[in-house]
Amino acid sequence: MKRRYRLIRRGNRGKAYYCVDTQTGQRTSLRTRTEEEAGQIVQAKNQAERQPVLNLQIAKAYLAAADSTFIQRTWAEVMTAFVNTKTGSNHFRTERAALPEVADFQPIKTGVLWCFTGHKRPCF
Repeated sequence: MKRRYRLIRRGNRGKAYYCVDTQTGQRTSLRTRTEEEAGQIVQAKNQAERQPVLNLQIAKAYLAAADSTFIQRTWAEVMTAFVNTKTGSNHFRTERAALPEVADFQPIKTGVLWCFTGHKRPCF
């Protein structure tokens, strides 16, 4: 399978690295001058194109490593933390929306990412 993204370096633009989409021809800056970092970013983009399910598993592993309580967290804890980030009228509005009788919270399944959408379905 041909790689969708490739790496180029533009010398006349501060010697920055760019990612080129071979399907559209669109060029986007990687905002790095290090070849190793730029290569890793392009490699990750190509891998995401080939194996989207694997990327979800990798994301879960990163989340679990970054926050050890991620697996045990419940929606009630998530919403409490979310409400505490708000101030003024937004605080009261989100507090009302987070009440158990208003919101239909589903338990966060272990090892699976669930989104609060008001519906009983996973977010992916």
